[in-house]
Amino acid sequence: MPEGRPAATRERAAEAGLRPVGSLAEPAGTCGVVLSVCPPAAALDVARQIAATGFEGIHVDADAISPRAAAETGALFRGGAVTVVDGGITGPPPRAAGRTRLYLSGDAAAVEEVSAPLDGTLLTPVALDGPSGGRPR
Repeated sequence: MPEGRPAATRERAAEAGLRPVGSLAEPAGTCGVVLSVCPPAAALDVARQIAATGFEGIHVDADAISPRAAAETGALFRGGAVTVVDGGITGPPPRAAGRTRLYLSGDAAAVEEVSAPLDGTLLTPVALDGPSGGRPR
């Protein structure tokens, strides 16, 4: 949603092949995976907004949040048709291969579903065993 975003941000998004949407409900109705990357203070609110759309798929919480906040996010989707994968991004903006990583943990099948499309991109997926705080597979 580009409203309120600086022109430079919108230009970088366009250069990266991203396209704007009018609301969270739009991609939630057509996407199998939602990747949440936002400031930690906004993460729970974004998760609530996604939950309110009726999204059914994989929610990747790649926000730099505390374990308590991650548990709250997971509770929003518990019992529904959403699988929550914990994620963490390390490194600089992905402009060169092998420098930026997305660590993923949670349900093994969901982690694989998130990782597979990223293989060969500038964002390197790294699957971890188990729930949040796992170790490399």
